[in-house]
Amino acid sequence: VDTDHDLNAYEEIDSVQLRGVTVPDTDGARVIESTLQGSVNGTVDRFELTFDEAIRDGSFTLDDITDFIGPAGTINPTSVNRISGSRYEVVFPAQDQFGDYSLSIGPDILDLDDLPMNQDRDDVDGEIEQDQFNVAFRIELWQHAESVVDFSSQYSATSWSAAQALGPSDTLDFGDSRNAWSPSSSNGTTESLTVAFETPVIASSVVIRETYGNGFVTQVEARDAETGAFTVVFAGPDTSETGIPFDNLISWDPLPSPVDAVRIEVDTDHATTYEQIDSVQLRGVIAPDTRGPKVISSQPDDGHSGPLDHVTLTFSEPINAASFTIEDVVSISGPSAEITPTGVVVISETEIRINFASQVEFG
Repeated sequence: VDTDHDLNAYEEIDSVQLRGVTVPDTDGARVIESTLQGSVNGTVDRFELTFDEAIRDGSFTLDDITDFIGPAGTINPTSVNRISGSRYEVVFPAQDQFGDYSLSIGPDILDLDDLPMNQDRDDVDGEIEQDQFNVAFRIELWQHAESVVDFSSQYSATSWSAAQALGPSDTLDFGDSRNAWSPSSSNGTTESLTVAFETPVIASSVVIRETYGNGFVTQVEARDAETGAFTVVFAGPDTSETGIPFDNLISWDPLPSPVDAVRIEVDTDHATTYEQIDSVQLRGVIAPDTRGPKVISSQPDDGHSGPLDHVTLTFSEPINAASFTIEDVVSISGPSAEITPTGVVVISETEIRINFASQVEFG
């Protein structure tokens, strides 16, 4: 607009009208949101999908869900429910087994112009693989730290102690909180906190709830439940948002062995305030049992005064009691001869007693 057009008046516009033809819809729908994706905790039996446009009623059916596979094999969905023109719910038998799940949706789901899906947004609709939407999720055990293994320092033995980082989060506001772990120094040190969890898991991530001085985690190590060795799974940077209690999700490719503890390294120079951790949550799947039981103790042990007529074995895990018979006792040796077992008695799911004739000979 040239305001010099009329030197004696303002220049004013009352309305603007655009004229033309609408661009024809040449692309099919695509899924833009799934409520089930990535790591989940607990039992799941449904999820919702949102498309970028309305779907023709009746074109999304059970036949459009393929390759639904979980740890136990194929899963058959039971219904597809229309919530709105662009939002649908898929229902299936409840799943609670830890592990990886995946399925594919489409591509023969039609929009209102009868076009099949175009998930990859290229020039071709309805391509079998490229235009399917893939759902992948993992049912995991999410558990908060149960015990303190070690710490470099703590502000006190009660409030702000290392034990304050155990259990679920209880700090709801950002700022100094006696319900969170705080090192004894606010600046000038590198601190560490090591916490353990009740159930060892094939871990994929840890959630560190930072509630003061956020952004201070420089390293995270995971402890092998079998060897006790630590492996670095995160070496920064910590991009946690400040000003709010922040659940810092740190993920890694699962390690081959179960993890039962994590060690968190903290830079106290990150902020001028204290750096504080309210809780630590480990996420992963319980490792499948691929090893048989082993005997971890026997009673009585060396130095029994006698007489002796039995030995009790304790196994590392519950055993099938019917599988332990007298034939499994290969030999019992005494000072002067072999001893014949007389019976096997189940004491508990992990304890078996082997009976034999009373022995009084020293040796």
